[in-house]
Amino acid sequence: MGVRLALWLQGLLRLTLSGGSPERLVNRLTAEGVPVWALRPAREGEGLELFLRLADLPALRRLARGTGVRVRIRDRLGVPFLARRLLARRGWVAGSLLALLLLYTLSNFVWFVEIRGNRQVSRQAILAVLAREGLRPGAFRPLVDPAEVAGALHRALPGIAWATVRLRGSLALVEVVERLPVPPPAPSEPADVVARRDAQVVRVEAEQGLPQVKPGEIVEAGQVLITGQVPIGREGGTGEGVLWVRARGRVLGRVWYAAYAEAPLVYAQEVPSGRSYSRWRLELVGLRLELAWPPWWKAPPFARYQRRVEEVWPAHWHGLWLPVSLQRVRYNETTTVLRRRDPRAAERAARATAMAAIRRQLPRDARIVEQGSRVVQRTPQRVGVRVQLESIEEIGVARALTPMAPPGGAGQGSRPGSPGG
Repeated sequence: MGVRLALWLQGLLRLTLSGGSPERLVNRLTAEGVPVWALRPAREGEGLELFLRLADLPALRRLARGTGVRVRIRDRLGVPFLARRLLARRGWVAGSLLALLLLYTLSNFVWFVEIRGNRQVSRQAILAVLAREGLRPGAFRPLVDPAEVAGALHRALPGIAWATVRLRGSLALVEVVERLPVPPPAPSEPADVVARRDAQVVRVEAEQGLPQVKPGEIVEAGQVLITGQVPIGREGGTGEGVLWVRARGRVLGRVWYAAYAEAPLVYAQEVPSGRSYSRWRLELVGLRLELAWPPWWKAPPFARYQRRVEEVWPAHWHGLWLPVSLQRVRYNETTTVLRRRDPRAAERAARATAMAAIRRQLPRDARIVEQGSRVVQRTPQRVGVRVQLESIEEIGVARALTPMAPPGGAGQGSRPGSPGG
């Protein structure tokens, strides 16, 4: 690598020697200590082809005098020739340098502001706070303190619980997390606590109302667990009245779940075929530009494929942000193949599918106490598995009550309220 770099810096010539005796001329060069590289027969006609340093060209011409060997320069490589070409195009070089300087200058400004995570807090309110802190399209990046801007959002907008600001080149990414809404107070209308599904009662903890079931009982969906009709004694001992309240409490029950699922022994799978198709695009100061080749409107020549974006020229280099990055979008063709799996693997797949169906029905506070499975179908094509699960969970839900006047029409004690109130 070091030799190639040195030759590139010094300048290298690709020459052809024809006519006379070019072998003798090469021997003379070697005898005088002039190095040559890649010596081989010439591609066009007779003669030899070789590479020579630019500094050794006068020695070659001196030794070639009187030998009848014609020396022809085929190619000029290296920094000296590149510098000569650039000096001949001073306007193009100056324009390129000016364009790079302009890109670097523009990359130090914020041109785009993206806000994520806001639903209740309006985008306009967030943008107003950002603008007050100096973060707006056209802001100079070194003058923007992301931590200070995030703190200002948190202080100025009560609906924001957390905020962060990140500068990615010319893009300012603002992410916020809103505060959870305060749940409304529980309604005070009379209600019963009823079972939301069939279960076996494990524990009853009534905060308000009268329990109607005991641990160990089997209840059906809709059955009253804690009633909101509380009998009370009337003044003067003239019988009992009813106080209508909103029953509250916690009822734990043992709930049973079951699900059935099948898994085929022969299944289709998408696998890479080995063929790929690539596009190139340039990301310039936050803007993505499709390169001219292949044409951006040309669809990938595959019916099925997987898309992957590769960073060829990264936008970050040794901790420095560059305004330009080169990306390759690769489309890898996929094809469908049929695979056969072991019956035990199919059984595990069916069990996992059935278990996933049960877990979608489980409430978050459910505690699994027992589970099992058994194979109920096994054919040359598929395996069927039934999964059963038992959990301890909250089974009570509120159901509204309509207060009714007690017999006798007195109506005393029928007004909704709380015991002792």
